Amino acid sequence: MTWVSDDNVYFLLHKGTVVSPVNSNESLHLSLCNRLVRLKRTAKEANRSLEIMKYSVKLVLWKCSLNPGIYNFMTRLWIHSGW
Repeated sequence: MTWVSDDNVYFLLHKGTVVSPVNSNESLHLSLCNRLVRLKRTAKEANRSLEIMKYSVKLVLWKCSLNPGIYNFMTRLWIHSGW
């Protein structure tokens, strides 16, 4: 392992890997990038859930149009659920 003075920008590790000093803003930048990726992933999951809910409602409404008894049942269920 090679030791150098603090003046040197680069220093060598035992396998010849060169490591540079870390920029003070780099950790903040990576943290913000990770948060942005998580936000995008969460938004995508929420949109997917909304699409599934819309499809489910459309399917129920279509079924209700085929059988009015289901519509009456769903209406009573909705009223009693407090929505």
